[in-house]
Amino acid sequence: SIDDIVKANLLAMESNTKQDFLNIGTGESVSILDLATMMIKISSKKNSPIFDEKLSGDIEKSQADTTKSKEKIGFNYNTKIFDGLKKLMCK
Repeated sequence: SIDDIVKANLLAMESNTKQDFLNIGTGESVSILDLATMMIKISSKKNSPIFDEKLSGDIEKSQADTTKSKEKIGFNYNTKIFDGLKKLMCK
């Protein structure tokens, strides 16, 4: 969520970490199907995901390693993915 991003930036500014790349996120892996299912649930629609063949170069799995952001600036996320989607979609 934007709150977590702001928190991470403030922690980075207050830390002694210099010129480093840090992954900011939950550190949890979430599939596109999981995201679609969450969005459908939040929207209260009776939609179903539509599946198609994979494209060449499609990423099978992606997950941010947030270990360094925890170690270097003490970042831990507060907003769960479902809650962040709900907040975003219900504006």
